[in-house]
Amino acid sequence: MADELPKALRDDVRLLGEVLGETLRRQESHELYDTVERVRALSKSARAGNQDDFDALTTLLLASDTFQLGRGSKAGCLDEAAYDAVSADDPTAWRAKMSLLNLYSRMRVEGPPSTTRKWIEEISQLFLATSERFICETNQDCADIVRSLSNAPGGGYKHAGPDLHKKNFELVPGVTDVKDMVSIKTDVNKANLQLTVARANRHGEEIWMLDADIDEHGELLAHTFDLIRHLFTKGTDPIDIHESLRGLFPDSDLGYALEPRLPIGQVTATVHGAIR
Repeated sequence: MADELPKALRDDVRLLGEVLGETLRRQESHELYDTVERVRALSKSARAGNQDDFDALTTLLLASDTFQLGRGSKAGCLDEAAYDAVSADDPTAWRAKMSLLNLYSRMRVEGPPSTTRKWIEEISQLFLATSERFICETNQDCADIVRSLSNAPGGGYKHAGPDLHKKNFELVPGVTDVKDMVSIKTDVNKANLQLTVARANRHGEEIWMLDADIDEHGELLAHTFDLIRHLFTKGTDPIDIHESLRGLFPDSDLGYALEPRLPIGQVTATVHGAIR
């Protein structure tokens, strides 16, 4: 890149970052350091790779004027300034941002079998992103495709139970009368991407909605244990999904990268009262 920093300057910046990290751990806590590192990594999103890969997401975000990045957050358009301003002080928002990018990375390359369409193209606006999923508006054609794949699995897609997803649609303000739900899930080679569609009333208008999420496990038994564990962990962790995606698709650009913590330096311990 033409604007890349000279190596000597990059080394100085890296050294300053290491000093700052050590100061945070010593003077504050490892928890604060972890949070700062995660948000710093997220701030690189969409800049690290091919910007063209994220044009569809940018367009979608700008078309979503009632989008909530995290439950209970203020609804509005997530423009570039707001996107980059996601703060370490708001874990609900940065975890939802990670989840959004995880899902986008698959939905921009995956689509209905035997077509050139991509699932992301079937979305007209985003309503809500959480640490596990995003809820959006879709169309009748997409709903028909999902129903067809549910009835006749193939191309890496299979039927999935939709009933547990009703409450997810109802998280969107103004949504009532959720019905006609149907759901499909990909196999593990496609990252256990689950797509659930439903017809609903939103502020007096009947629309088709889509709930997209990625599960840690695709098999029913393992997923059931995940659901039980989520009662205590508050749901799927987007960092776990990140690690799964990196393993399955090492060359895929997720729009961000997580950097490991700096190793702890040498530790000297003295045991008092030990028997010689």
